Amino acid sequence: MVTQNPHDSLDSVLQEGFIVGETDGSWCDVFPLFATSKLTVGREGHNDIVIPDVRCSREHCVFRKLNGDWYVCDLGSSNGTFVNGNRVNRTQKLRPGDRIKVASQKLMYAATVVDPQDIIADFATSGAGSIF
Repeated sequence: MVTQNPHDSLDSVLQEGFIVGETDGSWCDVFPLFATSKLTVGREGHNDIVIPDVRCSREHCVFRKLNGDWYVCDLGSSNGTFVNGNRVNRTQKLRPGDRIKVASQKLMYAATVVDPQDIIADFATSGAGSIF
C-alpha cells in the first residue's frame, strides 16, 4: 500500500505558491513554497535566497506561512523590505502578483505556475498599488 504525501499531487504543490526572482530583466529564479513554512532572504550564504548586495542585511527578511496565508516579514533591516513600493512595517500579507523589493533584488509572489508577465499585467490594470 502506498501512502500519499500531502504534496504528492500537482494541485497540492500549486496551492502553496512561489517566490519568483528577476535577474537581468527576466523572471527566472523560482523558489517553491510547498516544501517549507518559511523562506529566508539575506546577504549571508545560509539564507534560502541570497542577495549579494551590501544594501541587503545579513538576515534581511523572511517569507512565512501563517494561518494558511503567506507573509513577508522584515527582520529589522536598515534599508527595508518593500511590497508594491510600500515599506513593510514588520509583517505584510502577500497577494498573488505582489512585487517585493529587497535592496536591488526584485521578487514576486505567484500563487500558481503561470507566466509572471500575466500576473504583472493583471496587477497593473487593477490599480492595486505601484509597480517598480
